Amino acid sequence: MQTFSIKNLNDAFKKMKFKKNNSYIIHSSLTHLGLLKGKPIEQIPKNIFNVLIKNLGRDSTISVPTSDWNYSQKKTLFDKKSSVAHKDFGGLSQYFVKRKRSFRSNNPLFNITAIGKKAKYITGGNTNNAFGKDSAWDRLYNLNSEILLLGCDFSETNFTFTRYIEFRFGVPYLYNKLFQQPINQNKKKIFDFSISTLRYHDLDIQYDLKNFKKILKKRKILVENTDKKIKITRVKMKPCFDLGIECLKKDINFFLKKKPKYKNKLYPLI
Repeated sequence: MQTFSIKNLNDAFKKMKFKKNNSYIIHSSLTHLGLLKGKPIEQIPKNIFNVLIKNLGRDSTISVPTSDWNYSQKKTLFDKKSSVAHKDFGGLSQYFVKRKRSFRSNNPLFNITAIGKKAKYITGGNTNNAFGKDSAWDRLYNLNSEILLLGCDFSETNFTFTRYIEFRFGVPYLYNKLFQQPINQNKKKIFDFSISTLRYHDLDIQYDLKNFKKILKKRKILVENTDKKIKITRVKMKPCFDLGIECLKKDINFFLKKKPKYKNKLYPLI
């Protein structure tokens, strides 16, 4: 596994020339970043957070995905205070959930935890819908938040914003599913259910965002650094959304590797 230093991380961020004190959502892979020199593994998330604050600004708002998949897989209730983020989201997401003065959104499966000036606004919408009006993802979009991929690739797994674009456009290979498990906050029930936008599993949906990334990069909406040790990708939400809608208007399956094989009368098609 590779190693990196605080200086490596600071230098990588400085070269990207971020405008400070904006809203950011960060998808990260600490495994691909590697081990931090001179620090034990359990302290890596805290040190990365400090670097983020230094380079993005103390008045910035930083959000991370903190979904609890046990809510759907094991039918457990979701508590905004005590439910852990799934391990696949990594150490930085776990750190955000546990940190004091962090705020967490309502929807369990597309959950967001935010820290900073606008954290309460981003997560405070009175809705349990994953991507609907006043959801955390909708509020991130309204702020024209910047998406950062730290140590991870541009893919459907790491770029959840694609699902928001699909939801707003209304692609036919996704549907809104009702989950009838409660959502709590500090053991007090705030919702009886939640709604999330999911794929039809029997359609064998496979994503391929290579062309989307290529166009985003060509129009300078997506910017990548050239640092071989610290990989950073940045994308502004609103121009990314506009381009995504433009591409879906031309091809409703634009984000997919192949067209789904729909079965007559089983899907909401005209």
